[in-house]
Amino acid sequence: MTDLSRSKTYDPSDPEQVAEREKQLKIRALAQERFIREALATQGGRAFFRDLIAHCRVFSGGFPADAAAMGFELGQRNVGLKIWADLEKAAPAEMLTMLTEQVNG
Repeated sequence: MTDLSRSKTYDPSDPEQVAEREKQLKIRALAQERFIREALATQGGRAFFRDLIAHCRVFSGGFPADAAAMGFELGQRNVGLKIWADLEKAAPAEMLTMLTEQVNG
């Protein structure tokens, strides 16, 4: 897989470079989705992501009144929501299994 950050200077007006960048981004996205499906196919992978999402306070209701602490916790939550969306897109059935395992202990 090509490392997009180390390629030559990107010229968004060059159709060939745009096409190549889009191709590389698609390859990267497919690899990430495959990784998520493989991770969620195992009980340990589901537990890891379940704990990570919980740590990111995705389902927390309240936030501190202090602006700095609130900003930090909202940042955590934003990362957790991104992870949640990626998991849901790549492996919705495994997400249901993960949630069932969480409820059942």
